[in-house]
Amino acid sequence: MRTALDCVPCLVRQTLDSARFVTADPAVHERLLREVLREMATMDMAQSPPAMAQRIHRILRSLTGVADPYRAVKQRFNRMALDMVPELAAAIRNAEDPLAMAVRVAIAGNVIDLGVSGGIGLEDARRSIRNVLDEPFVGDVAAFRE
Repeated sequence: MRTALDCVPCLVRQTLDSARFVTADPAVHERLLREVLREMATMDMAQSPPAMAQRIHRILRSLTGVADPYRAVKQRFNRMALDMVPELAAAIRNAEDPLAMAVRVAIAGNVIDLGVSGGIGLEDARRSIRNVLDEPFVGDVAAFRE
């Protein structure tokens, strides 16, 4: 997958979101943003957006010394997900097609992508997960089942 021009603003936003997870210091935010913009100016658009995101996070780690800018927020979301296990397990158990519901629950876990949506809150994630359970399904569960 190539990086589209529309990916660039998202990558810049992701840079700033990540910086804000690490520190509240605007000087660090600006320094990181400037470094990333220099890097992006030379990036190969034939590469995928995750390849550039990896470069962004290397710069972030290098400038801040923080290995995982998402650590604290991931811990919060993991606690939320664990709190939802009984409800989601019951949804699977009580579903007309438990495998199809389990697939939906697995898909729902992908709602929590802090790189793509750094501003997502716990209630937003809960609501999105519950919505995924009722959304029309695109895919061939029968083929997957086989």
